[in-house]
Amino acid sequence: MAKRIHTSTQLAEVCRTHQPFIITGCPKSGTQSSLYYLRDNAHISIKNEYFPPSKFVGNEVSWLKGPYVKDVPEEYTIIHIKRKPYLQCNSFKYSHKLTRQDRYMNHIREYFSWMSNPKIPHNKKCVWFYREWNKFVESYAHYWYWIHDMNIPIRNNRDHPNSITKEFVEQTLKEPIPGVEEIQWQE
Repeated sequence: MAKRIHTSTQLAEVCRTHQPFIITGCPKSGTQSSLYYLRDNAHISIKNEYFPPSKFVGNEVSWLKGPYVKDVPEEYTIIHIKRKPYLQCNSFKYSHKLTRQDRYMNHIREYFSWMSNPKIPHNKKCVWFYREWNKFVESYAHYWYWIHDMNIPIRNNRDHPNSITKEFVEQTLKEPIPGVEEIQWQE
């Protein structure tokens, strides 16, 4: 089970003493904020969003690494970043991150084929994406932290209207995805 990191100072210490490392989480979880803190304040050498995401290049923060954590070399420390679900899901919704057609999202769509189902409301897709992505990364992580505990400003954090309520997220997190028994991540 992954150990929890409680402060930004503790995060910096883990990154200094457990190299190489990869920090990963969902898109819009605060990976860039963590990058700027570690690089500019903690003075740790770190890369951002190295492409292709299946290649490991040392200390890196990248949500793109999520589907590849099972392939991370043994000497790496995997650190899982999380953001509160209702804030994350609203950020997905208003950034259009889940519906964009670009090289960053296209490489993960194969795992989430149910997202193209027009009968599933977009708000539910946001919540289920959050749940399934984090569940997978969590299963490989050595450490984890809530970005909100870190006293690190979240970059590009716009005040989105919270049309996806905390109650909706809590209820939807408990629901199965119609027609999907379990996400099958490639071996």
